[in-house]
Amino acid sequence: MISSHHRPVVDKLVLSAAVDPYLGMEALAEYSSLSTRTLRGLLADPVRPLPHFKIGSRTVVRRSDFDAWAAHHRRVGSDVEEKIARLRKRKPVAY
Repeated sequence: MISSHHRPVVDKLVLSAAVDPYLGMEALAEYSSLSTRTLRGLLADPVRPLPHFKIGSRTVVRRSDFDAWAAHHRRVGSDVEEKIARLRKRKPVAY
C-alpha cells in the first residue's frame, strides 16, 4: 500500500513541441495573422522573398526563418509618426 504522502515519480519526460517547427501555409497564416494568399505572394517577392521549402507539392516555412524575415520588415519611430501625421491632416468626410 502506498501512503498518501508519496508522489508518483516521472521516469521519462517526452517533449512534444518542436523547438523550430516547419509550418505549412495554413499554420503560418494562423501564426502570422496574414492570409495564405498574402503569404504566397510574399514567397515570390522580387526584393526580399519569404524563405521557404518546397517538399513535393507542399510549401513549408521554418518558424525562425519567418521571424527573421518579419524582423527585417519591422518599422518603428518616424514611419509610424509620419502616417499618423498624414491621417490627422486629411479632411474629415462629410456624412
